[in-house]
Amino acid sequence: MNHYVIPARNHPKILAKLHRSEAKFFGNDCARWDDTVGIPIMQSFNPSALVEAARKVQKKIPLGENFTAGGVGAAILAKNRKIYTGICIDLACGIGFCAEHAAIAEMLKDCETVIEAAVAVNENKILPPCGRCREMMLQINPQNKDTKIVLSDTKIMTSDQLLPEHWLTETGTKIT
Repeated sequence: MNHYVIPARNHPKILAKLHRSEAKFFGNDCARWDDTVGIPIMQSFNPSALVEAARKVQKKIPLGENFTAGGVGAAILAKNRKIYTGICIDLACGIGFCAEHAAIAEMLKDCETVIEAAVAVNENKILPPCGRCREMMLQINPQNKDTKIVLSDTKIMTSDQLLPEHWLTETGTKIT
């Protein structure tokens, strides 16, 4: 049976039990375990470990007859060295959201806004963030223009490279 992320503030002991064993897949990059929130801490950026974290949460979950969740999983490494994950929810009328949004929401619960690296995956491959996700990362904190985006096993670009002519700079708002 697969377990899904339970909000740490509501069930910290359950989260720690569910995820402590999973910390092993981060290998030497998992420096310690944060028992207060049940989230692995990564000493240094390791794209493979970030991809593996996203793959761990990605699993298509049927929602009724026509909708799904979890077709895409995302993992972000925040400035605090914690890895936050999320899954997408695909619903009608545009009310669903991307996996990156869910991961960012988890990060924001820890009052973190700076993203060092991000990746999204489906069952077959690594996916680039959509325009809406790129925009969200930048609006959360302008420093996220330097976020490393994992695009494949061999390619990493910054948010700034993926979104070079941002509308805020065109309107005179400084993004630095």
